[in-house]
Amino acid sequence: MKLDETRTAVVTGGAKGIGRGIVRELSAKRIRVISLDVDDEENEKTARETGCLPRHLDVGDPDEIDRVFDEIMKKHNIDILINNAGIFIPNSYLEGTFKDARELFDRQMNVNARGTYLCTKKVARAMADRKEGAIINIVTNHLKRSLYRPSKSEQAYDASKWAQYELNESMNRELSEHGIRVAALCPASTRTPMLEKFFTDYGLPLTRENVFKVTHFDALLEPEDIGRAVVSILQWDENQPSGGAYLLIYPQDCDILEHGHCERLVIRGS
Repeated sequence: MKLDETRTAVVTGGAKGIGRGIVRELSAKRIRVISLDVDDEENEKTARETGCLPRHLDVGDPDEIDRVFDEIMKKHNIDILINNAGIFIPNSYLEGTFKDARELFDRQMNVNARGTYLCTKKVARAMADRKEGAIINIVTNHLKRSLYRPSKSEQAYDASKWAQYELNESMNRELSEHGIRVAALCPASTRTPMLEKFFTDYGLPLTRENVFKVTHFDALLEPEDIGRAVVSILQWDENQPSGGAYLLIYPQDCDILEHGHCERLVIRGS
């Protein structure tokens, strides 16, 4: 896909973290970027930095998704959808009440998985009618279980992210034959407010050295690294495969995608 001022991209969760990095990199290509986020203050900050169009959206609210996407699509053709919005809330089988567990589980499933499905549902028909479009889903390195084992506090988060990974596969199966390219990026440790809070709760500052202590990988991605990978995939030509889920641990993993599909990075439900 040629990226220029004629294109419109929607980024969910664009106010901070990986979302902001993606908005920055897309905006640098002169694309019209609409950043959707529940955090209006940070979204306005992203807009001032990048020139994107900020809109309020709680991806966990289906009615709000329906309304906001309808309003956007009255004015713009959405060429690119980045399903990035995601939340992480620790939970436990042993601690807390049944009511709390239900609320925590439902909230993460609704934002991380159902939100991906419903945002895609809103744009898919119009993309298919134009026979062109791109959808990139931001998932997680947790899918690579041979490298990243389950923790004791991420049950709902991991369940929602595995669901998002399966959605990426089903999206590709149905939509790729209509000219819509699909991909997933699965970043490892990235400098985001979400990860900073995780390390603070762990009693450590977020540094590459401390990431190594916790994960045994001497790497810490920046949000712009993920943004570069998004831009690279969007610019792939029709000879590149659709539907891949790419594990990103090191900045050079993001750079490799500039040259096209890399089988070494592909996660296959392992």
